[in-house]
Amino acid sequence: MDFSLKDHQKLIRDTVRQFMETEVRPLVKELEREEKFPLEIIKKLGEMGCCGMLLPEEWGGPGLDTVSYVLMLEEVARVYTAMSTALGVTNSAVQAPILQFGNDAQKQKYLKRLASGEILGSFCLTDAAAGSDAAGIQATATRRGESYFLSGSKTWVTNGSVAGVYIVFAKTDPAAAGRESRPSWSSHPSKVLRSADTKTKWGSAARPPSRFS
Repeated sequence: MDFSLKDHQKLIRDTVRQFMETEVRPLVKELEREEKFPLEIIKKLGEMGCCGMLLPEEWGGPGLDTVSYVLMLEEVARVYTAMSTALGVTNSAVQAPILQFGNDAQKQKYLKRLASGEILGSFCLTDAAAGSDAAGIQATATRRGESYFLSGSKTWVTNGSVAGVYIVFAKTDPAAAGRESRPSWSSHPSKVLRSADTKTKWGSAARPPSRFS
């Protein structure tokens, strides 16, 4: 089996490496010191095609392979791990479920904007009392007509303070243990997102998880 990189994979690796070394490395200490989320830098990576690498061309992505995607994340993480997490959540945890389970209107509304870096995605699984145990979450989603109304609290919401779409996990039947948990997505969290104290919990002030209720 040949494990050598293909030419396009080497090009992606080298291009992202050069960008991170020249554009980002000189700013890392400042971003950490000022607790500033690197949104504008991520948008530049979006212009390079790094925000929707696995999406098919139909939805604004280049439709690249997983190895190319991992090489991009690896090069970003070499310089600034916090930024690789923000990109990973947007590329994988948010775009994949919308692509697989969203209807055409939802795909049209979100995927191309995510792929271009116009907006970031946020993945809202963790409840304060349940951690990342999906079966133990207490947030609920109640259907009213064609909409679901969310009630509950989420914490450790990566990209939460800057995202344009949020995938929120909630129970449609609180009495059904873990069997009736489902994700929904929204452009408008139910209340205000609040930045959490990140210094001791994450070791990176520029990757602020948030919480909302």
